[in-house]
Amino acid sequence: MAASNALPTGLKNEEAEKGTLGHKSPIRYVPEKSLLGEDEILEKQTSYKFKLPDRIGSGEHLIWKGGTSEKFLVHVASAKAIVTKMGIWKEYDDALAALSNAHEKLKKCYRKVNPTWDPTSDEDGYLVDAFVNIPKKPASSEGEDDTEDAAVKAKRAYNKAREALSLANEEPANTAKKAFELYNNLLGEDEQTAWQQIVKQQTETDTYTDVYGVKHDVAADKDKTSFHECVIFHLLTVFRMDAGEQLRKYVDKVVKKPNRLPIRHHVKRVQELNRYIGHLPCLHYSSKNTNGTLDKVKPFDDAELAGLILEHVPESWRVDRDKMIDDIPRSTRKLLDELEKIEASRKEEERKRASDRDPKRKAAKALERPIPKKKRTENSRSGTPKNCALCEKHGGAHKTHNTSQCRKYNTDGTRKKDSNQSGSRESKTKGHSYAQLSERCEKLEKRLKKAHKKAGKRKFKRDSSRARKRHDSSSDESYDSDSS
Repeated sequence: MAASNALPTGLKNEEAEKGTLGHKSPIRYVPEKSLLGEDEILEKQTSYKFKLPDRIGSGEHLIWKGGTSEKFLVHVASAKAIVTKMGIWKEYDDALAALSNAHEKLKKCYRKVNPTWDPTSDEDGYLVDAFVNIPKKPASSEGEDDTEDAAVKAKRAYNKAREALSLANEEPANTAKKAFELYNNLLGEDEQTAWQQIVKQQTETDTYTDVYGVKHDVAADKDKTSFHECVIFHLLTVFRMDAGEQLRKYVDKVVKKPNRLPIRHHVKRVQELNRYIGHLPCLHYSSKNTNGTLDKVKPFDDAELAGLILEHVPESWRVDRDKMIDDIPRSTRKLLDELEKIEASRKEEERKRASDRDPKRKAAKALERPIPKKKRTENSRSGTPKNCALCEKHGGAHKTHNTSQCRKYNTDGTRKKDSNQSGSRESKTKGHSYAQLSERCEKLEKRLKKAHKKAGKRKFKRDSSRARKRHDSSSDESYDSDSS
């Protein structure tokens, strides 16, 4: 399973990147989503079946019909791997070795024909046309020596070597064509058009420009070099020319471990991005490398990658690791084991902190704690029993306290003013029983009723006296008016 598939849903690049330079990378930490839906992608997917050499078996690979830039790079890398797995480049190398042997054999035969030939002055002088009018080799009978001329023998051997060289010259190109065809078969119909156009421009035209920007007036042969250059041109249809350098810088300076991603998944994703570096186009294959000074961009080796992964984790993790191991990491596998131990301890600490913050867990822990004991007095710690001489003499619980702590009697034996004279609860609860309280409430109600009645009578008398006064004053005024 690809490491990108193990990333949690909803993870954003901002969680896995430092700063704001992540957008420059051709492939970022969180894979981009395809514009096509999952159902549409499944409908378009078809497979190409192929047979492996030496009767090993057969294989099957999905045909590329579109998708994200990362998936396109994965497909190109897989296609190149299939070409190698099919044994095409091994067959190509064997054909080149056979061609070299054919040249050496032809040189030996030509020296016999022309002993004065000097390879230093005429390097390709042995590549002459085949000799004609050479008589056939006579059949020798038993017991008779072959008396044929040595020069004729040498010419006949040269012609045979020349014919073998002609056949050997065709083998590398015929073998390389298999790689071009296999790569083409792994592409969908729409994608094949772009690939076929690139191959035509690079190998089937009289003039072409290679990946270094150099123009050539002679058509290139289909060989291993032209195949790799065509693949780079195919990658340049999706990626920039400096994609390899940008991805290497991204892994080195920008990537960090997301907080919610396990360290194992992070290591797998970083290793996956590191593998992509070697398959991307780089400035080595560009017109900027005219002097050959720009090297190919290579992935980080295991020790370098281990150091980068250690920089991706939080500072507190590095401090914990320094306490455990005081050396530079040299292996990603060993570093992963160390970081997983730190990760487990961190999770346990976080779990404890979360449980302490939970109110329900707090209450449960409080119930589990033992009931606190009353602090012992100085005498009880020493083992001396308590005794009050006053209570023992005048009456009372004399074993519950000492004489200096007595609250009932004074030193002369008289009772204290605030002490309970009877020594029983009756005096404390006197007048506070339910019946006594009910009786008091009834008395209060009677008093309130009498008070209301008295207040009503006083108001009535006050109102009636005011009315009489108003009536008397009005009658006096009417009398005065009548008399006048």
